[in-house]
Amino acid sequence: MTRTLEFSVQTVSKPQLIAAASREVQTGDIPAAFGPALAHVKSFLARHEDIRALAPKAHEVFLYRHADSGTCSDPMTVYFGVEVARTFDPDPDGEVQCVEVPVGQVVTVVHKGAYRYISNTHAKVRAWIEENGWKSAGWSWEIYGDERGEEEEWETGICYLIKRAGL
Repeated sequence: MTRTLEFSVQTVSKPQLIAAASREVQTGDIPAAFGPALAHVKSFLARHEDIRALAPKAHEVFLYRHADSGTCSDPMTVYFGVEVARTFDPDPDGEVQCVEVPVGQVVTVVHKGAYRYISNTHAKVRAWIEENGWKSAGWSWEIYGDERGEEEEWETGICYLIKRAGL
């Protein structure tokens, strides 16, 4: 079933904070990389409940720093994280750090359905950006929702930091 995507452009002025572990990965390696990275983050947060402190459930956020070339075939830095309530000092072992999700003009859509199709939604967002006089500002992120129920109903927010083409 084809779903119509609703694109929303907004100015985000307050950074969202995440506790995150970063990895340098190819797009195709993200499924293998996120589990171990999030395990470090969740272990850290279990030892620091005061940092997490978001109710009822902090969302997982994958923050992507795109390569300068702008192609999906190049490795990129990915911050695999969980929303947190406040800043904190990095984990002494260096694995988990506090990261601010970028602020500015952001285009957002909701991917509804299985994760195996999320790359299709990303492709549609990138096409929309170009077709509407914008260009990527080098960052995108996914905000994962509740995974209960049928996977066709799962919702994932997809956000791209954008700027006007030619700037």
